[in-house]
Amino acid sequence: MARIGLIVAMLGIVSYFDIFNNKDIPDKIYRFFAGLGIVLLLYDNPWGWIPVIGSIGVSVIVGMGLFVIGAWGGADAKVMLAVALLQPIWTSPFPYEKMAIHPITAITMMSNAAVIAGLVFLPVVILRKSTDIKIAFLPFLSLGYVFTVLKGDILLWIRKYIFSVL
Repeated sequence: MARIGLIVAMLGIVSYFDIFNNKDIPDKIYRFFAGLGIVLLLYDNPWGWIPVIGSIGVSVIVGMGLFVIGAWGGADAKVMLAVALLQPIWTSPFPYEKMAIHPITAITMMSNAAVIAGLVFLPVVILRKSTDIKIAFLPFLSLGYVFTVLKGDILLWIRKYIFSVL
């Protein structure tokens, strides 16, 4: 639960800076939380080193890859790294099992955020008839993580609860 609390705190802080500080987020925030993640991994690693290193590697490659191609900013990539270090493998804090396609926390958070952002901004794009809209994506990463904690992977949730009715 401490890892979840740290991630929620970090996402709240960076979301605040992303929205109210003209997208200028101090690097010391990422360094602090990434450092805490490293300390937590060295102190308590319940998953084993091979899955942890694989999860961090995949998260960094995806996060930096999206930054390099211009799909999102450097802050988003740094959040992916910090989340991957704080909680590389998703384990549910609740007694009932959560749905997830894979156990990589940062990737599940990112895919949930993309779906939520798409659902929020699709009507805006349709009404304005323009795709030239700049959005602060870090608040959606925060919502994506909260959805991950509460429900798991949003794509599986949609498939199970919406398409099973149709």
